[in-house]
Amino acid sequence: MPSLEWFAGVFEGEGSISIHGAGRRGYSILSVQVVMTDEQIVRAFADRWSNAIRTTDRRPGVWKKAYGWQLRGGTASGFLRELEPFVFSARVREKIELAIEYDSQRRQGSRDPDYKARCFAFRSRMSALNARGVDVPKRLALPRGES
Repeated sequence: MPSLEWFAGVFEGEGSISIHGAGRRGYSILSVQVVMTDEQIVRAFADRWSNAIRTTDRRPGVWKKAYGWQLRGGTASGFLRELEPFVFSARVREKIELAIEYDSQRRQGSRDPDYKARCFAFRSRMSALNARGVDVPKRLALPRGES
């Protein structure tokens, strides 16, 4: 079994962290995933933290088959807490801290409009951190005190 340092390095380079909408009622959920064409590496994540591997074969004969592993909710937060000490880049550390902060304030099934607004603020901040492209610095300038 690979070390936590190895998993952190692979996740830092190939993994993703997101907080996305879940359903029509405005709820959101934390998600982490690793998707790549190397099945052995993805299987190592599934063996260590369990969960099924899904495959995607969008254009057989043109693109390689991709393998994906995913965790959601509190399980995803626990995974991030395990890897956090071994993550190198400030950008990924900031995403992990935001994800853990989101999960710590999460309430099951809350209909409180203020709670939904806070969840939306977390989703917006994570989306800005995940943004790519030329105008990324503008999107990263979201107010920090919105959570």
